[in-house]
Amino acid sequence: MVVADDGAGLAPGTLVEAIDGIPAQAILEHMLPLARADGHNDAKHIAPLQVQGTDHFEAFDVYFSLLYPERADTIEHPSAVI
Repeated sequence: MVVADDGAGLAPGTLVEAIDGIPAQAILEHMLPLARADGHNDAKHIAPLQVQGTDHFEAFDVYFSLLYPERADTIEHPSAVI
């Protein structure tokens, strides 16, 4: 996962390696089957999972809360842990 905007308090371009100790790749693998899209095009499955900050409830936030209900809010990236 890569930060595209500074809305999360992270610099744009920051690579997020894990959230609450869960590797970003594992989170994506768990969410892909839940994302709406036609066919087997992974890009169309990933697009709705992007956090744009335009909706009150983003799909990523809803799926993450359902998949990992006991987690806190810790984001890990190479330079720091927030």
